[in-house]
Amino acid sequence: MDAKKIISSGHDDFEALIKYNYYYVDKTKFIEELINLGDSATLITRPRRFGKSLTMSLLQKFFSIDYENLAQPTKKAQNLFKDTYISSKKELCSEHM
Repeated sequence: MDAKKIISSGHDDFEALIKYNYYYVDKTKFIEELINLGDSATLITRPRRFGKSLTMSLLQKFFSIDYENLAQPTKKAQNLFKDTYISSKKELCSEHM
């Protein structure tokens, strides 16, 4: 049985949410939608306190190169996203992660 999730607010670092077992509503389908749009630029607007910083952290963790693990650049990202919607999209992850 999984350890109980901690409900918290005010966190904007996706990696910290996963690492410290905070409750998180999976928004990774947004990554797939963003890629499928094919736009060269996307403007993301939301009112205050609607999760813009957390969404940007999520995107940064998914698309960034892990310079500490260049031999396997996606290993850290794969671990971060292992229990999310986007991890079921193997081809998309291997191409973009």
